[in-house]
Amino acid sequence: MSRTYLHAELHNHTTESDGALSVEELVQYARQEAYDVLALTDHNTTAGQERAIAASEGSDLAVLPGLELTTMYGHVLALGMTSMMDWSDLNPQFPDAILDRLRRHGARAVGIAHPFCVGEPIMTGCRFSMQIRDLEKIDYIEVFNTSGPDWFLGNEQALAWWQKLVLAGYPLAACTGIDLHHLPVNKEVFTTFAPVQEGLTKQEMVLAAILQQRTIVSRGPLLEWEEQNGCLHVAISDTCRHPYAGACWKEDEPVLVTMEDNTGALQRATVAREQPADLPLPEEVQYAVLKAYRNEAVFDQLLCVLAPYRRRKQA
Repeated sequence: MSRTYLHAELHNHTTESDGALSVEELVQYARQEAYDVLALTDHNTTAGQERAIAASEGSDLAVLPGLELTTMYGHVLALGMTSMMDWSDLNPQFPDAILDRLRRHGARAVGIAHPFCVGEPIMTGCRFSMQIRDLEKIDYIEVFNTSGPDWFLGNEQALAWWQKLVLAGYPLAACTGIDLHHLPVNKEVFTTFAPVQEGLTKQEMVLAAILQQRTIVSRGPLLEWEEQNGCLHVAISDTCRHPYAGACWKEDEPVLVTMEDNTGALQRATVAREQPADLPLPEEVQYAVLKAYRNEAVFDQLLCVLAPYRRRKQA
């Protein structure tokens, strides 16, 4: 079952907006850290994209163009977008038209950044307050923004909101972002992993993983599931883990896996490298969220958020 994964950093800024690093310095950092994919998401500008792509040439790093639409009512990440658009007519009570316009201007995946970040008066505009009417216009939620303390950025609330929406049937991926404005001090943070898919570029693999809800968010082991014989077979990947996992998880440590589904049921199992688990999957289960923890199922011991389960429709 183990797959190969790309390590992607999906939220970054440079001196083209409010970052401290130049485009070239950001690319150099991403190459140094051996990221497979780096998304450039400066605030309301695509000015640095050509330079970022040029700076990555000859390396294993793939640059994914994008931007962070930055408003007084929240921030929206638009991956794949290569030119800025006019959004001056944004109505935060009816923002769906702007989300549609992002796609018409090239956005391949649209996500909500740090939705529960502390807002005004400390960081006016950072908390998401738009009233989206059709949540299927959103492809992912940044469940972890690692640019500061969890309590300040509202990561626990963001993860809970994503889970609530997934269990209600919305096809949403979970992603993370360093929201890099300067060189990060802590590298042992949650990042996004996307499975390798044959025939696609690295950028396309990340976009496909988001659109197919196959991203994995981890700061330690990567856990995978496979539907078989009325169960979800859950195992720790033997091909990939977070490159800085050592501080929060050791290779031989078991993890506690939880599975919460749309019926309200909660299952738990212990999973180790050589000890996968099978979680029963009753017919009434249509959606499920799986997470892995060190010892207890509490937020500060969370290690991995698996790709959500959605029951395949019968042909």
